[in-house]
Amino acid sequence: YSWIHFEGRNIDNLVKMVKFVDDYRAANPDQRLRTSVEVEKTRPELYPLMNVADVVFVSKEVAQQHGYYTAKEAVLGLKSRCRPEASLICAWGADGADAHSAQVGHVHCPAFPPPVLVDTLAAGDTFNAGVLYALE
Repeated sequence: YSWIHFEGRNIDNLVKMVKFVDDYRAANPDQRLRTSVEVEKTRPELYPLMNVADVVFVSKEVAQQHGYYTAKEAVLGLKSRCRPEASLICAWGADGADAHSAQVGHVHCPAFPPPVLVDTLAAGDTFNAGVLYALE
């Protein structure tokens, strides 16, 4: 495998898992292993997770809790909480998604709604998977 994705839930265990992966990457610099984390819940104890991965997904709700009103505001405002080389991504529903990385800067992608919306179950997970697939 070349990518490990974490979801921000149990912070104590997640920090241990990320440290294990970081130690592995340090011992095996020839292997390309990327990490991502999703900070979806508005629980302040999860916010330090923004600084543990190569790609960070923050939810609209987390962004709003930090006082941001658009995805662009969120990625530009929260990027300082991430690793300097990390990409930060925030989806904003019908308004699309924005991202920021040191390599590319700010990027906006409009939403592409389906002709008929059947169900939104797992929409966020599907979005994250699509982004990770595209980045791989």
